[in-house]
Amino acid sequence: VTGNLSYYENFVIGEWDFARELQYYDHGRLVGIALADVTPNALTSIYFYHHPTWRSKSPGVFSILQQVALAKQLGLTHQYLGYWVAGSRSMDYKAQYRPHEILMRYPEDHESPIWLDPEAEAPCRK
Repeated sequence: VTGNLSYYENFVIGEWDFARELQYYDHGRLVGIALADVTPNALTSIYFYHHPTWRSKSPGVFSILQQVALAKQLGLTHQYLGYWVAGSRSMDYKAQYRPHEILMRYPEDHESPIWLDPEAEAPCRK
């Protein structure tokens, strides 16, 4: 069993410097926070949460657009929107972005990932 401090030191703090917290304010009031990883080639959206009163303003879409702008500003070649669960109303907005590919399953270390282009007939290996 891993203690809370050990978990925090290994998985939250870690020895890597790629995790970012993007804070969104509306008239000086914190209304949303996005967690993202920035690697040499990509920005990966990890998690996003927001104040309930901000929901009517499409905060998920706003956050993705801000992250796309940041990735472009940093010269990154890819933006990964993170997990998408088909049929989840809170994640439906992610499927609207094009082009996109869906990772069929998490590959083993020795395997290449298999990506599905939703508009193609067969998965492709990259």
